[in-house]
Amino acid sequence: ETWIGGDIHAPFHDKNAMRASFDQIDLFRPKNIFLHDIFDCWGVNHHERKNRFLNTAKQMDGRINIEKEVDLAVDCINDFATSSNDDCRVVVVSSNHDDALDRWLREEKIDNLGINAAYFHYLSYNKHKSVKKVSTGFSFEDAFQFTAKEKLKANYSKESFDKVTFLGRDVSCAILDVEFGYHGDVGVNGSRGSALGLSKIGIKTTIGHSHSPCVVDGCYQVGVNALIPLGYAKGASSWLHTNCLQYPNGKRTLINSINGEYYL
Repeated sequence: ETWIGGDIHAPFHDKNAMRASFDQIDLFRPKNIFLHDIFDCWGVNHHERKNRFLNTAKQMDGRINIEKEVDLAVDCINDFATSSNDDCRVVVVSSNHDDALDRWLREEKIDNLGINAAYFHYLSYNKHKSVKKVSTGFSFEDAFQFTAKEKLKANYSKESFDKVTFLGRDVSCAILDVEFGYHGDVGVNGSRGSALGLSKIGIKTTIGHSHSPCVVDGCYQVGVNALIPLGYAKGASSWLHTNCLQYPNGKRTLINSINGEYYL
């Protein structure tokens, strides 16, 4: 079996939803676990960069420290690695909230760094060091994946580190006839991603991103393992705590949990 978790958004993961997720992993003993938006990047989120009131509140509450937020996400990754059976692979799918860390490195003004200054410059230095020349220009290592791998290797067991794979953008990871390498934020030809759009690419997919579980032809979309709603979400919502399970024959099912309870 393969288990695909709803978006986690540490440090905003929902305790009941996470308990149900680990219970499912214990029950099904999957060979593969896929994690989407494991990291939120709330402390330095670009969407809230100009909100002086929220940013002041974050600072007063000690929530602006982005390295601590990364540490919580890596804790989550390790939890999945240690909760699974020995031959299980844990795959962290490249996601848009992970990408927000790179955007912070590219765009943040140096005089706004505050408590994050040392970590910012450390990540920037290693981003520069990672440059590789490719046929279309240059490539750089993903900042979140770089620092998460370092922390996982330094602070947790070798067994946990060896079980985890960080999947780069546009890197295929197919099991049977289903592709798991897409988070769901990017669609066809760079358009905005959606289950409808990815249902038309000619292969079956299982994605995250939109937080609302659905099935559109060959595309299955999970929900979240995060709090509902997150702070930026307004109005009526179709978000749900939903994971996906793929059976050994390739068939899939969505598993909804309500207050930590789920039924099969």
